[in-house]
Amino acid sequence: MRQELIKQTFLGLRPYWMTATFFSIVVNALLLVAPIYMLQIYDRVLTSGSFETLFVLSFLAVALLFVFAAAEGGRRRVFSLIGQEISRKLNSVIFRAGLTAEHGGRNLGGAFSHLSRIQGFFFNGGIQPFFDAPFVPLFILVIFLIHPALGVFGVAGAVILLGLAIITELASRGAQEEARRREETSNSFLSGLIQQYNAIVSMGMTRLVENRWRQLKDRSTDATLQSSNIVGSLSSLTKSVRQILQVGSLGLGAYFVLVQEISPGAIIAVSIILGRALAPIDQTVAAWRQIVDVRTSLHALRDLLDNAPSPEDEPLALPRPEAELHVNQLAVACPGKKKPLFTQAHLQLNAGQTLLVIGASGGGKTSYLQTLSGVWSPLTGAVRLGGRSIHDWSPCDRGRYIGYLPQNTELLPGSIAENIARFAETENEKVFEAAHTAGCHNVILGLKDGYDTVVGPAGAYLSAGQKQLIGLARTVFDDPAAIFLDEPTANLDAASVKFFQILLQDLKRKGAITVIATHDFRLLSAADYVLTLRDGKAILNTQSDCVEHMPVNIKDSALKRSA
Repeated sequence: MRQELIKQTFLGLRPYWMTATFFSIVVNALLLVAPIYMLQIYDRVLTSGSFETLFVLSFLAVALLFVFAAAEGGRRRVFSLIGQEISRKLNSVIFRAGLTAEHGGRNLGGAFSHLSRIQGFFFNGGIQPFFDAPFVPLFILVIFLIHPALGVFGVAGAVILLGLAIITELASRGAQEEARRREETSNSFLSGLIQQYNAIVSMGMTRLVENRWRQLKDRSTDATLQSSNIVGSLSSLTKSVRQILQVGSLGLGAYFVLVQEISPGAIIAVSIILGRALAPIDQTVAAWRQIVDVRTSLHALRDLLDNAPSPEDEPLALPRPEAELHVNQLAVACPGKKKPLFTQAHLQLNAGQTLLVIGASGGGKTSYLQTLSGVWSPLTGAVRLGGRSIHDWSPCDRGRYIGYLPQNTELLPGSIAENIARFAETENEKVFEAAHTAGCHNVILGLKDGYDTVVGPAGAYLSAGQKQLIGLARTVFDDPAAIFLDEPTANLDAASVKFFQILLQDLKRKGAITVIATHDFRLLSAADYVLTLRDGKAILNTQSDCVEHMPVNIKDSALKRSA
């Protein structure tokens, strides 16, 4: 399954893991420098009064601590490289999976947020306690060598802190999941608010939506506070227990000094070593929320990548298909839904033919276009273009022969020329030809920078009609074999609509298959077939039959407006 890509990615970083392990061995071994130095100072230098011994011990300790600094810096560098490699290996596959999964592009932002959280875990050194934890037995062993009773005390302390870590996980899991869910709800509402800014301001909804957002944000904050209280309380308890254990080790060490079983220097050495032994557990509890978030992100990416196309599944690039569209036993449904919006037994469109899709709002016209063009998978049945199943065809290859104009046209950040060319390297003449075909060449020349005009959030402002025309140019770019148009005249003026009707005739002459979802009966004259979606059924008629059975008032209006 594709979700194994996460596992394969981490396994593929074996050289980095080995390097990080080597540095961790060096770092943890050199952490014994300070306690051994203290032990030698108390037990050797102070009793002998030798300045030479003091100088040699100090020189060796400082030299080893410089090595420690280099090893620690190297380890952090390796962790950062791991984060970088994870991003490099998963960026493309997550991007593809985010666009092909159940909710399409809506998954994309969340997927990369998960990836950034995992990267941050490595960049910030959050992984470090997991590399230090295996060395806890080493430090406990050293304490055992100093005195067995102190070693037993150290083991007991480690067990207590480990138990607190388990309690933290059990106590905080539900609260953290609830906090995350409420935060996502709040952010989703805010995102929708930004997208509907114009409507909200014009209808005076600012205060109302602010109140609604504050309610959601307050619920999110309350849940986060509850989660933080649980983790914070247990983290504070863990730190307190750790301090108590260190105080206890000093007291127990002092007792053994009084009974002359260990030297005075061993008291300080044991305290330092015990603190170092317990540090990974303490750090893990302190960073528990981050660890839980990373774990959740890993699970989310595994689920997402279950739908990721892998390179070995990419079909070979095919030649331009014949302009023949076949639909067989098609059931159209929204992604994730099992109940079809409607079914269609059969449809065949040949080169130069146009299908008009009509029906009430919400009847499934957009869903039909998205299914025919390969955006959505059908519930059952098949759609074939030139004999090849559209849904089994690599989107990158298939897309060269398909044009799609969505109901709400938006342009990507970049120049107008780049948007028309679909961000592909191409000859300028092809871009100009597409703009002439769509009737927006003069519109583009009227802009300050012409075809180099940058659009997007920080770019030039374009009206809905201008974006519609440029989107139409993008749709017809490089003469696709099949073109799907969703309410193409929605934002066009009368002159642009007349030009669009001429465009449909031009597409016929070029042999393109055109499927149009619309409420605009002015386009009826260009259609060869009319598909009516009603009551879960797809009723196919020829254009003449459709006009013949129209109500008189609609027929007259359509014919007059077409003229």
